Amino acid sequence: VDAAERKAAATRRCAAAARRPVVDAGALDVLLVVPGLLDAGRVQVARRNWAMLRPRACIVPTWQRCGDDPDLDEAIDGPIDGEEDGPRLPYLSEACDVPRVPTKGTGGYVAQLKFVLPAHVQALGVRWVFVVLDDVRLFAGEFDAVPFFRIAARNNLDVVSPAIRRAHGRRFPEMRPRHAELTNGAVGRRVAKVELFATAFTRDAYHCFHDLADVEMNAEGYGYPDWLPGYCALRGEGFAAGGGGGFRAA
Repeated sequence: VDAAERKAAATRRCAAAARRPVVDAGALDVLLVVPGLLDAGRVQVARRNWAMLRPRACIVPTWQRCGDDPDLDEAIDGPIDGEEDGPRLPYLSEACDVPRVPTKGTGGYVAQLKFVLPAHVQALGVRWVFVVLDDVRLFAGEFDAVPFFRIAARNNLDVVSPAIRRAHGRRFPEMRPRHAELTNGAVGRRVAKVELFATAFTRDAYHCFHDLADVEMNAEGYGYPDWLPGYCALRGEGFAAGGGGGFRAA
C-alpha cells in the first residue's frame, strides 16, 4: 500500500469511527478520560490502561485530525491491510469514543478535559471520572481498580490518585510511592492536594474542576492542584483527597 492510498484509507476509517459512543453498562462504574494522545505509541498505553480498568465508558480525544498521522490512525482503528494475528485487545476506537481534535488542536490537556462536559458525565451515570494522562501506565500487580475505587468510596474521598513514580516529589511529596514498612499497614493516606497524572474525581468533584479550568488563562494545567481544594470549598463543596498507599502507577 503506497503512502497516499494508506493515508486515504486511514482517513476514511478514522472519520467513520470518530465519535462512536461506546458504553458497557455492566462494567466498572467509571468514565476513563485520556485527555489527548500524542502519538501511536501512546495509543498502546491507553489500550492497556483500558484493559486494566474495563470502565463503563471511555473518551480519548486526539491532537491530530484524521489523516494527519496514518500511524496514529492505524493504531486507533487497526491496520488497514487486515487484522492482527491471534487474540488481541480491542482497538481503541472499538473500546472508546475517540473524537479527533475536538479542541481544534489548541491548548493543553485542560482544553481536552473542557470538552468532556459534566452533563455528559451525569448522563452516563458513572460515580467516578478517572483522568489518566497518555504517558501514565497502570500495571497489573500494582494497581487493582476494584479495591482502589471501593476504598475511595468507603472513605468518602472526592479526589484520589495512586502513588506516582516520577511524581514531582518536591511539590507533591505525598504522591511518591513509599516502602511498605513505612505505611504502617495503611491502604492510602489523606492528602491536601493531588497531582494530576492519574486522578479519579467523583462526579461533583469533576464538575468543580471543570468549572475551575480556564482554557484561555491556563490550558496547560499548572497550578490547578493547588487551586482546586480552595475553589471547591468556596462553592460549599467538600474536597477530601487521598493518594498513595498500595496502588501505584508510572
